[in-house]
Amino acid sequence: LLPFLLLPPELTKGAPPPVVPALERLLSRSVPSRSVLRHEQSPIFERFGLQAPYPHAPMMALANGLPTQKNAWMFAEPVHLVAGLDGMALFPSDYLEVVPDEADGLTTALNAHFTADGILFHVSAGGRWYVQHPAGETPVTHGVEAARAGMAAKLLPTSSGRLNWSSIQNEAQMVLYHHPVNAAREAAGKPTINGI
Repeated sequence: LLPFLLLPPELTKGAPPPVVPALERLLSRSVPSRSVLRHEQSPIFERFGLQAPYPHAPMMALANGLPTQKNAWMFAEPVHLVAGLDGMALFPSDYLEVVPDEADGLTTALNAHFTADGILFHVSAGGRWYVQHPAGETPVTHGVEAARAGMAAKLLPTSSGRLNWSSIQNEAQMVLYHHPVNAAREAAGKPTINGI
């Protein structure tokens, strides 16, 4: 399986492909197939017979050594939101440069607030954020890339159970807004972590 082997034409600018005899020999003996790419790991899940929705977060949490046997899992990316005339702009975590102490402080506060709802935030050793929640309560969500394009306010999670994820997201913003980590970031001229 070689995801993203062929670059889109707009990135190659008409240049001929490189000559790579070993790869050409390998490809001549392979069985090609196409996949509708919804996520970069989608072909891998499809290759092993899994159907959408794919368990991206639980599999990554398992790879990060988190206890995935209990409840359900989602990614929880810390973001910086800015309200503008055209909607809500979203800046993802790679823009924020969140350090481990900040992540620990913020997730500790979020966990204290949401424990009664069965919601628990985790940060992996690599800095990826996850949210563990009761089974059957996974909302319909959208990727950060879609939300980046000024659509953040229109792509909020849609609840599928008893938990109101829109309210949870609003409450999380309030917890983050009042946290000393964000006061320190603001004093240092850094963007605050004001959403998930």
